Amino acid sequence: MKPPLCITMRRLLSENRPLADAALGVYWFDDLVVLRTARQPVLVEHGVIVNAQEEKRLADPAVERKLAEAVADGIQACLPALPLR
Repeated sequence: MKPPLCITMRRLLSENRPLADAALGVYWFDDLVVLRTARQPVLVEHGVIVNAQEEKRLADPAVERKLAEAVADGIQACLPALPLR
């Protein structure tokens, strides 16, 4: 069985990275695409997966789907208001 996306992301983001805040489980990660793009980036965080309760909640496929749909709806709602280049 494939691990939930939040578990996969936690492993990816924490591998060989120094902790910025051990109590919060925040890692230094200065190679994010959103930091080096010419376009307007969007970085969405749905929870702190070091928090056991949030990790459990985010591991639920129904919650993951609901969050993804909410982000997609928000982006779609903003698109008509953006000027075309």
